[in-house]
Amino acid sequence: MVISLYDKYEYLFCYNYPHYPLYKDFGLEKYREIISNADDRINNQLRVTKTGLVYLSYKDIGCQNILGLKFRSETYRARNVYVGPKAASNYEYIKNKYEQLINVLEM
Repeated sequence: MVISLYDKYEYLFCYNYPHYPLYKDFGLEKYREIISNADDRINNQLRVTKTGLVYLSYKDIGCQNILGLKFRSETYRARNVYVGPKAASNYEYIKNKYEQLINVLEM
C-alpha cells in the first residue's frame, strides 16, 4: 500500500534550479547549491552552456535539446541521491563531482 502525501506537503518540496556563470566566483559552495536545489525524485542532468552557465536540468536530459551546450553529464537517475539536500550534505561527493566538472571544462 502506498500513501501519497505529496498534495498535502507539496510546499515542502520547492526546488529552484539555479544557474551560475562559471566566470563569476563559481566554486564548491555554488556547485553544492546547484545540487541541493534539485529534486531527487526525478531525473536530472548537469549541463554547461557555451556561454558558461552551469545548471541542472530536469526538463531536458540525455540528448534532448543539446544545441548550445559545451558539456553535459550523464543523467542522474531519480531516487539515487545524486542530487538534492542529502547529496549536497556529503562533502566528499560534492568535492569529487565539483573537481570532475572543473577538470572536464579545462580540457
